[in-house]
Amino acid sequence: MKKIMVVHNEGNLNVNPNLAGIVENLCEQGYQVHYYCRRLQGVPQTASHAGLTYVFVEKGQLRLIDKYSLVIGVDRDGIISAALVARQLGVPYGLISYEIFFSDETGAEFKLPEITACANVRFAVCQGRERSRHLASENRIPLDKLIDIPVAGRRVRRGARNNMLHATFGLSPETKIALYIGSVVSQWAMVDDLIRNAQNWDDDWALVLHNRYGDHNLLRLRQRHQGAARVHFTPQSGLSFKALQALVQSADLGIALYRPTFANVYEGNNLKYLGLSSGKIATYLQHGVPVVVNDIGEMSKHIDECRLGIHIHSLDELPARLRAADRTVIDGWRENCYRFFEKELDLDNRIGPLLDAIKACLSN
Repeated sequence: MKKIMVVHNEGNLNVNPNLAGIVENLCEQGYQVHYYCRRLQGVPQTASHAGLTYVFVEKGQLRLIDKYSLVIGVDRDGIISAALVARQLGVPYGLISYEIFFSDETGAEFKLPEITACANVRFAVCQGRERSRHLASENRIPLDKLIDIPVAGRRVRRGARNNMLHATFGLSPETKIALYIGSVVSQWAMVDDLIRNAQNWDDDWALVLHNRYGDHNLLRLRQRHQGAARVHFTPQSGLSFKALQALVQSADLGIALYRPTFANVYEGNNLKYLGLSSGKIATYLQHGVPVVVNDIGEMSKHIDECRLGIHIHSLDELPARLRAADRTVIDGWRENCYRFFEKELDLDNRIGPLLDAIKACLSN
């Protein structure tokens, strides 16, 4: 049985439906996958699939527990380690990229180790052709090695809307919920602006904020907006994807706003050229929940053309757009969301080229 090593410093496999789905597919193909990562607090880190083994990297010291036929690095730190291990073992390696670092933002010294590590990759995964072109250019990878796979999980998750969040916050079942999932403390996510905007919503709408990971800055945010009308924070963070499903299915709309700040290497062009790399948007659509987005390029166009929710140019537009979105309108968008996810995003329909590339690596 072939063994594949996946190196991912983030360690958030169980809350990344796309990466988890890729690993599950590999296990279902009969491969054994060893997932090397650091330990995290507040995030589930247990093997959720037969054939998967977690290997924790202590204090940054990566020690191999086995021999591998293929090494896959996830993002910058992962590919740098993967290239070293692959050279040591004399095996092929590949890249899965969720973040793109641009040399004009990072400087050459930061970028050079990543470029060097990518010199001999057999394949690289990115999200959409435009985003893949940027990765190919920045990491000097031939474009024909790029495989376009949107950040999305496996299969549509149909289910009736539930009242879990209504019960949690004592809301009337008639209250419509706009749900935000993700980092609530990052400036690029526009959460402060969103909370202030919610003060202008009609009373039949509520904003629910779910912080994806534990963060000590969350307390400051809550204190800053203490007493804000129509705003609620979920009591838990770090939910597994399975637990997250009930949360999403209690929402009428999902919110995904992006504003590049250029404050650091993650929040500049990496967000400007977002493409199909928003996991939160994919999760909403997977569950038939229409989306509120701002001007984020490719996905904004899909929202408009396929009637998947609300595209705003400014938050000032949102109160009126919500006022016009009653449940009859929203329910009319739901089936569009399912169809779009299945056709354009569903990992099971997009992973074929990656499985073929991996098979080719392991057959040589």
